[in-house]
Amino acid sequence: MQRTRYGHDLIKAILAATLGASLGGCDTATTMPVTTMPVTTPATVTPAIPVGTPSPPLMPAPAPTNTVSAATEPPVPAFVGDTHVACEQRGLSLPDLKLATAVDYIEENQPMAGPGGRRYGARRATGTRCKTKNPATCEKKLASLAAKRPEWPRPDTRWLTTQAGIAKATTLRALLGPIDTATEAYLLLGSEWGGVDCAARVHKDGFVLRGNRMVTDCPIVTETADVLVRGDGRTEVLAVLATHTSGACAGRRAPQVVEHTPGSRAPTSKAAAWVADVARLEAEAVFAFAQLHRELVALDAPPRLLAQVKRAIADEVRHARDTSALTVALGGEAPRVVAAEIPLRSVAAIAFDNVVEGCVRETWGALVASVQAQRAKTPALRALFAQIAADETAHAGLAIELHDWLRTRAGAPTDQELEGARREATASLRREVEAAAPVDDDGLLGLPTKAETRDLFTNLFAALSNASSGSGLRC
Repeated sequence: MQRTRYGHDLIKAILAATLGASLGGCDTATTMPVTTMPVTTPATVTPAIPVGTPSPPLMPAPAPTNTVSAATEPPVPAFVGDTHVACEQRGLSLPDLKLATAVDYIEENQPMAGPGGRRYGARRATGTRCKTKNPATCEKKLASLAAKRPEWPRPDTRWLTTQAGIAKATTLRALLGPIDTATEAYLLLGSEWGGVDCAARVHKDGFVLRGNRMVTDCPIVTETADVLVRGDGRTEVLAVLATHTSGACAGRRAPQVVEHTPGSRAPTSKAAAWVADVARLEAEAVFAFAQLHRELVALDAPPRLLAQVKRAIADEVRHARDTSALTVALGGEAPRVVAAEIPLRSVAAIAFDNVVEGCVRETWGALVASVQAQRAKTPALRALFAQIAADETAHAGLAIELHDWLRTRAGAPTDQELEGARREATASLRREVEAAAPVDDDGLLGLPTKAETRDLFTNLFAALSNASSGSGLRC
């Protein structure tokens, strides 16, 4: 597919000018390679994230002496448990649960939105499914329960059970009843937090476990804490042991993401944590572009826009795969992102989302990756970031073209409203960028310094504003 479009050319020129003005001629935007891999259609893109470490890996783990930055924060003492926790299937172990109602089988089933449409599947299960002499009726009922349309915006995890061939849908809290065992506490906290250590201590009011969760989305703030799970299912944070703030906050976020699982163990370095956050954002972008493709098809968008969105889906799947692999290579754990299906949005909602996520955030992400493409320590890392920079430049260009087309549709916001959204999104991103703590002490990832980041940000959005006023584009 020919990627050269007017939006792409405009963004490419702006990035080159910004890099030259801010960093003295580091114009990576003019030299970024453009991949020629075939377009992957939405039906063949798998949205199950994490995609895991590719085999063979995209890039080998660099030598430990050159890659892993030593964390400046003091290490968190290991959590020591004093009671049994069944960690198989993340706590879904029928023999270790004292359920409110006896069952033969439990399944956590979740519909996932993706490029190919709705998908259903059991994330985990335990016991004997449809334990009866005539399982066909039971299996049919299970399929019907799994296929029931979600009620947005409620997260749509379904807990399905069978007992003597009778299939039912329930909630985790109703299924567990009182929290009688450490495994039940582990299962319950794991459903609310991203990752939980496989250990528990008996407490007079229940069980104490250690968990990791994301506190805010942008900037990405995660915390490690000791948590009390009470007998009635309530949770209470007893002590926050560590907090991590990442500067990885750019790119097209998905409107329908309902779960982020950062991993069950803390990253071994700030670099690993930063890359893990990038992997999460790249995974979100898969769902964002899949949703956008559905909506543009319904709006009868031009084939060239649909083709570019399909290409963007393939790009983001590749980015999620490669950054997940890099996270693992740096000693971290790849995140998991789950999304639910949502209704098609209005033209106005799409237009506002495109300005914020495409025109502002993806453009900034392309600029940062362009710097990394020149400065990262290893050739493999420079190649990885060069490809990401090239793709994100194309996505930012797509946002401009999509913005221009949406303005012609009935129900589109006014130029003044869209310009207000752009200014507000730019100001918000500036606050997030300035609040981010340094993560690249040894220069492994090639990230710009704090001072360089301020210059890059100021010059980029000044150039975008000038280009918009000069061309009539308000993106």
